[in-house]
Amino acid sequence: MIYLNKMCSSYDESFLSLSDDLAWLSAVYLESRYPDDFEDIDRQDAEKALEIAVNFENFISKKFY
Repeated sequence: MIYLNKMCSSYDESFLSLSDDLAWLSAVYLESRYPDDFEDIDRQDAEKALEIAVNFENFISKKFY
């Protein structure tokens, strides 16, 4: 996600506004995908992940419609 966001931001700088949220989401995903000393994701983190995903979808939708 981070790499694709950097690529997109080279064409449209507004994508840079997503960087922090996508970095957080990527870290959470990697922890759950490749658990080492994995800690369960709590409800607050799950809600934050969902909010980021919805915001990202809305952001992208506005770019294409």
